[in-house]
Amino acid sequence: KFVVVVTGNPYLVSNLTVWSGIRAEVKFKLPPIDFSKLGLDKVYVTFYMNDGDNVQWNIMMRDFWEDPYRGKVPVAWTISPFLVDLAPLVMKYYVETMSELDAFVSGPSGAGYWYPNVNPEYTDEFLGLTNEYFKRSGLMFTEVLGEFLDGETLPKYAKELRVLAIKIGYRGMDTFPYYTSESPVPIIPGTIEFSEGEERKAYNWLRAIATVYKRRPLHVLVICVPWEFKSLKSLRLLADMISSDKELMLVNFHEFVIMLNPEYGTKLAEELLKRAKGTGVSKRTLLEAEDCLRVAKKYCEEGRWREASLEANKALRILASSLKLISKED
Repeated sequence: KFVVVVTGNPYLVSNLTVWSGIRAEVKFKLPPIDFSKLGLDKVYVTFYMNDGDNVQWNIMMRDFWEDPYRGKVPVAWTISPFLVDLAPLVMKYYVETMSELDAFVSGPSGAGYWYPNVNPEYTDEFLGLTNEYFKRSGLMFTEVLGEFLDGETLPKYAKELRVLAIKIGYRGMDTFPYYTSESPVPIIPGTIEFSEGEERKAYNWLRAIATVYKRRPLHVLVICVPWEFKSLKSLRLLADMISSDKELMLVNFHEFVIMLNPEYGTKLAEELLKRAKGTGVSKRTLLEAEDCLRVAKKYCEEGRWREASLEANKALRILASSLKLISKED
């Protein structure tokens, strides 16, 4: 049973009895990957749209979804895993019309709006329900509320849900992705927050980040609060500024995560390696990729997640470049 309570909001949810009665078999999918872009000496940027735990936002998201700039800017859209029951046809619409730049992330904090640090005694029960809905919906990323979570909650999320990444907090937090000691699943905070009409301000922040923080690759998640936007035009204007800057690179959220999750990156690299061995890729290239993977696995065993990610990214880039060359020659 569901009780959907909507207060103080102009966007209402109506006809859930009808929507929930129309069945559709569908799962969210991951956007494609351009492996050649991964792990370069760049500041990587992607956009993140908040408030997807709200079912009314999931329904009204169609306004943004049909915006002419959607699909021209990489956006991670938060969405409720409950749509698989409440409005599967709406979920099917988003899945079947997503672009290569769209990705879906479970709204906070999984199966419902919840602060794990406020009710820690319910964590196991909550994650059990969330895991059921993630399996049914196909979601591979989640947001978790609470900027100051204890050292047990985040590893438990990573282990129990088998997600590829955890986005933490609501607003921009002026910080960058990090790891817990127990898990290679990256914890991704919003680095900066962006509102409509503030393209120049946001770009200046990105330039300041690129100037002050010399570590490369560096990953910046740009937070967008949907209630502060009438369209996606501002995102496109900022994206154009980013694209014209040689130090910055736009990627979709899936690509963003691959560069940060060493176990996932290594798994994908091993799949590319198998493909490469059946083509005309040189033995030298194969050995170089295998060496990167060996080092990546060693670092994973030691819990050196960032170093492992760098090696996995290198292997992915080497193999992708070689396979692309073979394809062109064919």
